[in-house]
Amino acid sequence: MLVCVLPAMAEPAPAGAAEAVGLPAVGDVVEGFEVKEIRPFALIGAQLVLFEHQKTGAKLLYVANEDTNRAFQLSFPTRPEDYTGLPHVFEHATLSGSEKYPSASLWFNLSFQSYNTYMNAHTTDALTYYPLASLSEEQLLRLADFYTDSCFHPLIMEREDICRTEAWRYEMTDMDSPLTLNGTVYSEMLGAVTLDFRAMINTNTVTFPALPWYTITAGIRTIFRI
Repeated sequence: MLVCVLPAMAEPAPAGAAEAVGLPAVGDVVEGFEVKEIRPFALIGAQLVLFEHQKTGAKLLYVANEDTNRAFQLSFPTRPEDYTGLPHVFEHATLSGSEKYPSASLWFNLSFQSYNTYMNAHTTDALTYYPLASLSEEQLLRLADFYTDSCFHPLIMEREDICRTEAWRYEMTDMDSPLTLNGTVYSEMLGAVTLDFRAMINTNTVTFPALPWYTITAGIRTIFRI
């Protein structure tokens, strides 16, 4: 698990850089997280502090600079095993209620009614991440608590209907209406996965049988900017 992920620079931190901005030193332990490395990120005028949780090994990257737009992100490696889109389904379902926040519609309410500058979730070919940002530190911490509880205590582990709602399902508006196919992820992918895209995947799968399927799709996404 990675928390607040940004690329670190290879250049070593200058002496005294951490102390200048009031950061902990390498080897210090903060709330169970040990500081492993400190490096500068000159592009955004920041210091990067890499922490590691002593009990779980979770990584936390703290970006310290003068930007008032504070950000938080939880990231998880979710390399898919097949084409079923399970990580994408879990990305949506994770934010559809948790132990502490049992409302399935809370994410939508918070995204429009809280003081945030960004709230979203994304699934790539390698990982799933949940970023959010706010100009208010108080709001950021509240939203971070919501995201954290959603990721570690999601209701989807107890309620199968959440998975079916976010993946795909059959629907009828009334007894006389036709049976239709719906679902959040299903609807999203209808626009993303075209017939040409599928044809390209099938062609490359046959042409390069030794490559993992996710490598093939990643290359196609780069070509078509998907």
